[in-house]
Amino acid sequence: MTMNKIKSIVNSQKAAIVILIVLNLLQLRELGLLRIKVKEMSHQLSLVELKLERNHDISK
Repeated sequence: MTMNKIKSIVNSQKAAIVILIVLNLLQLRELGLLRIKVKEMSHQLSLVELKLERNHDISK
């Protein structure tokens, strides 16, 4: 193999690694956003449960 071919292969591997890192970062960002939404929904569900308990206690 010539030195130019080796450099070309190394450069293409570097580019592939950079692309994979960017994709992983985007996935992590998306997972973080999903986690925030799940927490918000959990909080809202807790509020609904509290309201239901209060209404149940009032109707007794």
